[in-house]
Amino acid sequence: MRIISTIHLLVFAILTVACNDMAKKPKLELTEDNSILIKHQMDEVRVPLNPERVILFDFGALDSFDELGLSKSLVGLPKHTMPKYLNKFKEDTSIKNVGNLMEPNFQIINELEPDLIIIGLRQVSDYKEFAAIAPTIIYELDYEDYIGSVDKNVKQIGKIFQIQDQANDRLNKLHENLEHEKNKIDNDTLRGLIVMYNDGKFSAYGKGSRFGLVHDFFNIPAVVENLEVSRHGNSISTEFIQEHNPDLLYVLDRNAAITNEDIHKESIENNLIKQTAAYKNGKIVYLSPDVWYLSGGGIKSLEIMAKEVGSSL
Repeated sequence: MRIISTIHLLVFAILTVACNDMAKKPKLELTEDNSILIKHQMDEVRVPLNPERVILFDFGALDSFDELGLSKSLVGLPKHTMPKYLNKFKEDTSIKNVGNLMEPNFQIINELEPDLIIIGLRQVSDYKEFAAIAPTIIYELDYEDYIGSVDKNVKQIGKIFQIQDQANDRLNKLHENLEHEKNKIDNDTLRGLIVMYNDGKFSAYGKGSRFGLVHDFFNIPAVVENLEVSRHGNSISTEFIQEHNPDLLYVLDRNAAITNEDIHKESIENNLIKQTAAYKNGKIVYLSPDVWYLSGGGIKSLEIMAKEVGSSL
């Protein structure tokens, strides 16, 4: 009798484990018929068509998902330091918080069992950890071809979700809006400088940089040529700004972007800045910090950026 009871217990245990395994989400087997091959800077990966569970780690991608009506597929986002105009996603309790832009919570990401993960340039160093959980692609931006890379990203999303016509229509509208703002600018004399303010320090960005579309697309002449292209910009002093004396000073307040505080105008507009032509002529242009710093590369964010540059003269 003891032997029979022991056998019954073993059978019961095996059946329990089997049932639990069956209850888990099966591993998605991707074929050419139900997937698309995506190449990016880190890898070549098969991505499922029409993924139902998506985690985004790039706010530009979130912006574009929203514009394309794809937000229902979202199951996870980094909800810390989210751009204000995307706050509805922060408040959506059906979408889980998966950490912040620099510190992903891989335990929660894994538990959400995503079909697709889209990351940005900030998360490239963690690519292998993301890719071990689900097919992962990068929302890539080429700063030397900013608009072209946005087109590429949006068209890629359109292919993944089988909404190519809708994606192309929205891109056509985007380009109409960009050209409208560009045509407002009639300037070949006023010279501009783009700076980022961070904890009392300034860095400058020129052509081909992450904020260089001011020069590259809108053709605002640069007051300083040949600035080194660096993601973190060129460290400069306020003496540098005063010496080069820009007619247009575009300011991005990083502190305001990551804290949702007001722009620190009093700290930025010190005595040396007040000596510039930009200050004297009311041409210090404060860029929307959360848009430019956090959600660059999105459809809506690019339209906001264009409107700010188009209205700066």
